[in-house]
Amino acid sequence: MGKQSDVKSNASNASDPFGRLRDQAQLCFEALLYKDHQGYLGEFIQGLIHNFNGPLQNMSMLVELIVAGQKRANDFAMLHLAEQQSAWTLIHEKQNQRLGQVSEQIGKFVEMLRDIIYILELERAEGGLDVNHVMTRLMQVFRADLFFKHQVTMDLRLASGLPRVGIPANVLISALVHLFRNAMIAMRDSHDKKLTIQTYGKKRHVWYVLRDTGCGYAPEQADMLFEPYFSGWRVDASKPDKHDKHLGMGLFTVRMALLPYGGTVSIERDRQETVASLKLPVSRHNPQIDSNLPTS
Repeated sequence: MGKQSDVKSNASNASDPFGRLRDQAQLCFEALLYKDHQGYLGEFIQGLIHNFNGPLQNMSMLVELIVAGQKRANDFAMLHLAEQQSAWTLIHEKQNQRLGQVSEQIGKFVEMLRDIIYILELERAEGGLDVNHVMTRLMQVFRADLFFKHQVTMDLRLASGLPRVGIPANVLISALVHLFRNAMIAMRDSHDKKLTIQTYGKKRHVWYVLRDTGCGYAPEQADMLFEPYFSGWRVDASKPDKHDKHLGMGLFTVRMALLPYGGTVSIERDRQETVASLKLPVSRHNPQIDSNLPTS
């Protein structure tokens, strides 16, 4: 978290409660407008992903056909061009190398789209969630954040055999995305940039723990982190942050979204790291509850 407090209210005088309400309503409207903007962009992106998927599959099949055609052409050349076999072999190998590179790049593109499609489909699914599977897929999607991809060291520690959790996918994914974005913003100007994500089970709950080596937050801000419209991030006019408008709704949204399902979120400092923890209840209909969770 940032070290400069920004409590977004112009009407701080206790004698003007209506002024405070107007300010709160205005901030709420701005937050809703910003989220609405992100929402309809997300709908367009979902359609684009669907539209990309068809041509990519066609390209992949065409490459396979070209590779097969190259093999037949090579067999023909080796049979009928005996005097120029060495020259043909060189051409054939180079063509195969280029086709292999094209196929590899198409495969990477398909995998990226597949991860995003999986997340979109998962949000519509019902039943308990495999927290490790969700996190593994999200990590691939997070690589779309170029700062994370190129500058942050990742340490993923996922406990095996965890039971499923009773949290809707859209709620869990939203919470993890908020905590991930907080960590990325916190580490922008850090010398060491490391994100550690851990999962473990304890007493009928599964925990997500995200540790970052970012700037942290001031001690006096600790009690305000989950308040609506509170943001501890610095606002640098010379470096507008395209990732977040710092509306002060992120952690508040995470807490309120988890609350109806018995989930909780907490933030604390541990030496030079900020630790964000999600405590999630195990799904009621889960045969692994008693066998896979330690009691202490």
